[in-house]
Amino acid sequence: MELTRRGFLKSVGAATLAVAAVGLLGGCEGGEMVGNANGLNDTAELKGIKMTVRSLAYASYSDGTFYLVPEVLINNGSAAGIPLNPTGGSFKLRVNGSKELDINSDTMAILDKNAELNALETRTLNRGQYEKGHLCGKGSGVSKFDYVQVLFYPNPQDAKTYLCCKIAAKEASLMLGI
Repeated sequence: MELTRRGFLKSVGAATLAVAAVGLLGGCEGGEMVGNANGLNDTAELKGIKMTVRSLAYASYSDGTFYLVPEVLINNGSAAGIPLNPTGGSFKLRVNGSKELDINSDTMAILDKNAELNALETRTLNRGQYEKGHLCGKGSGVSKFDYVQVLFYPNPQDAKTYLCCKIAAKEASLMLGI
């Protein structure tokens, strides 16, 4: 088989596009870019941004109300500032992979009632800065859980780029008096 100049240029162009496409996908399935961690004190990292869940407490009541209170540490090693807004979509809390809990101003205000818990602040985290604090999510219909997921979206408008920490129920501690 003879390779012409035109055939050679087409082959090089196709190979270049294929390599560029792999670079854009970041090697993730379905176009998602996810940094994963498993368990307390394991760190999820993506594009220089790190999230560690340092503790996890929960409360479950007989009326079906369920609270989840993780303490998170976010480090920004990226070039741009990232928004931290617990009630504005930066974080999600899921139980057993599908049941999503509400994080809003009412649930975050619960943290102010306990001197040992400090609410994660709403702010922009610039390069080299970190923030540590608690989230508080509330849901209903959860009587038992196997695991929870704490998700952080560095850009809340991009639902496909996030950090996720999956924590087994045995690592969580029961919290009384919420």
